[in-house]
Amino acid sequence: EPQGHSFVGRQCTVCDKYAPSEGLEYELLSDGTYEVVGIGNCRDQHLVIPSTVNGIPVTRIGCRAFYDCTLLKSLTISDSVTRILDQAFQGCTSLTSVTLGDSVTYIGNGVFSDCTSLVSVCFGDNSKLTSIGYNAFLGCTSLISIMIPDLVTSIGDNAFQFCTSLKNVVLGDSLASIGYQAFANCNSLSNLLISETVRYIGYRAFYESDLIVYNEYDNALYLGSKNNPYFALIKSKNTSITHCEIHNNTKLIASGAFFYCDSLERIIIPNSIIHVGRSFEGCAKLQYNEYDNAFYLGNENNPYLVLIESRNGSTSCEVHYDTRIISDWSFGGYNYIDSIKIPISIRSIGECAFSNCNSLSKINFDGTISDWEAINKHIEWNADSQNYTIYCTDGTIAKDGTITYN
Repeated sequence: EPQGHSFVGRQCTVCDKYAPSEGLEYELLSDGTYEVVGIGNCRDQHLVIPSTVNGIPVTRIGCRAFYDCTLLKSLTISDSVTRILDQAFQGCTSLTSVTLGDSVTYIGNGVFSDCTSLVSVCFGDNSKLTSIGYNAFLGCTSLISIMIPDLVTSIGDNAFQFCTSLKNVVLGDSLASIGYQAFANCNSLSNLLISETVRYIGYRAFYESDLIVYNEYDNALYLGSKNNPYFALIKSKNTSITHCEIHNNTKLIASGAFFYCDSLERIIIPNSIIHVGRSFEGCAKLQYNEYDNAFYLGNENNPYLVLIESRNGSTSCEVHYDTRIISDWSFGGYNYIDSIKIPISIRSIGECAFSNCNSLSKINFDGTISDWEAINKHIEWNADSQNYTIYCTDGTIAKDGTITYN
């Protein structure tokens, strides 16, 4: 027995922890470490993933390794494990508690989805977790609270949807992206603070989580931090509003924020804004500012602050020289667009802004290659577009990232 421990069966009578599980099924990876791929002949209800097997480190838990393993009641993952792959514990309906080692950097898609008895998820104080995949905790209807580690930068689509008992969520200080419907249908969630590191909030991120307490300002509802309660505009007060002046401290407009506000005629967007989602679909009466085949919103001092969408059927577009933000899906799906001219004033290019632009061949940029790389671009800003070339003042960039200097 390890020093200081006394075991009865697998459980220590001193610390109540369980000994590492035996009989699990493993595969040797190319780096010489093990991946857990199945339960094998192990029948432990309190599963402990060991740090080593025969002196070889265990670094991954494989896809669907414990899928629908209804005998599991608790799970402890050792510090050697760095990645938990897709659906590893999906449907483990008797699982009530999870403790993750500090070395886990990635929780894959659907890892704990439909674990309907899961009440608590514990991360270490030195957790290295950076990413939570889509559907990761979908339908964990007994989960009460969760504290997202500080190094997490992204929470995937539907990650906590239908966590109907979830009351308390603490978001980490490095969080940059909250996915589509990430906290939708969380009927018990009330208080939520959003770090000012967030740069993207997906469509319906908090849909039908009706107990959330928002901060209200001029026909819009906001979430934010203690220092800036108006950091992110989440949605309009209702769909019948006719106008909205966005708060001067607001940085983000979430996707879907003003969807189908069919009476909305006027909106004022302050210069503080750094990202605008696909936010104005179905706003038939909204008055845009037009310039060379594109429609813009802004304020009195800069009516061209945000490019919202291009004119359908256009083959080219010169973005206004005062524009700072190209919003989500602004050119996405426009098959006719062949060339675009982008000014050096641009600071942000949104999700799928040039997605599925199948005719796009040329992007002319008024700055250097370094200036282009400094623009904050969503990871899927150019998804599924043609093999265009970006022409900068000191060289070119191909879609595959190849740089050629003049």
